[in-house]
Amino acid sequence: MKTDESKMLRFRIRILGSIMYALFFLMAGKATCYQVFQSEWLADKAMDQYEKVDVFSGRRGDIFDASNRKMAVSIDVVSVGAHPKKIRDVGCFTYKSEGVDQ
Repeated sequence: MKTDESKMLRFRIRILGSIMYALFFLMAGKATCYQVFQSEWLADKAMDQYEKVDVFSGRRGDIFDASNRKMAVSIDVVSVGAHPKKIRDVGCFTYKSEGVDQ
């Protein structure tokens, strides 16, 4: 009786191990497929996500004080972001004010 249980246990372990190995090699194959054969497509997709323009058009209401004067108003602004490691010519982005040496 004990040998039947141990045989069944070993059989289950082998089946589970085989399934785990198959899943591992399937994932490794898929990763290789992406990295080797679809690398250009992935790079283009990453750049599309990396460089983007977001336009937010939401106007808030003005805030008034007790004497009905505007205390806070909504204004339109432009915001530009950059990744410092991606800038090739750093000299064109340095700020120098008059009379201040850096």
